[in-house]
Amino acid sequence: MLTNPLRNENGFVLITALMMLVVLMVIGIAATNTTTVELQISGNDKAAKQTFYQADGGTEIGITILEESMMTAGFDSAGGYYGVDINTLNPDMNATSTGVDASMTQNGETTEFRFWSLSSQWTPGGSQQMAAGYEGGGKSAAGGGSFKLYNVQSRHLGPNNSEAAIRVQWRHVL
Repeated sequence: MLTNPLRNENGFVLITALMMLVVLMVIGIAATNTTTVELQISGNDKAAKQTFYQADGGTEIGITILEESMMTAGFDSAGGYYGVDINTLNPDMNATSTGVDASMTQNGETTEFRFWSLSSQWTPGGSQQMAAGYEGGGKSAAGGGSFKLYNVQSRHLGPNNSEAAIRVQWRHVL
C-alpha cells in the first residue's frame, strides 16, 4: 500500500515545537538586550543627576568661600577651606581672570570653582553701613547702602565622564 508523502503528518509536532523554541529564544534574546540597554540608560541618568546635585551644592560652598575670602581679605596660595584647595582668590576678582580659582576632590570626583565680580551699585535709601552684634562682625544696610554682584560658578566632574556646571549670582552687601 502506497501512501501519499504529502499527507503523512508524522513528525509535525516535532517541527512545530522546534519552531516555537526558536521564536521563544529570539524573544528572550531581544528582552535581554533591551534590559541591558535600559540598565545602561538608568545608570547614566543616575550619574548625571548626582553630578548636577554635586555642582548645585558646590555653589553653596563657593558662596561660603567667597564670603570667607572677603572677611579675611583673601586666601593665600597655600590656603584651604574645609577641604577646598584655594588656587588664587581675592576680593577684587574681575571678569578677565581665567582658570580655576578653587577646587575640591572627594571620592575621586572633582568640583571646581570660579569667581568673578560683575558690578558695584548703590541701593536706594540714605542709610550707611553699621556694625551689628556684640563683636561688631555683622553688617546692616537698613534701607540703603551698596552691594557688589559676583558670579559663582561650580563645575563638578562626576562618574562615567559626567559633567555639570552651574553659575549663580551672589549679592554681597557692602
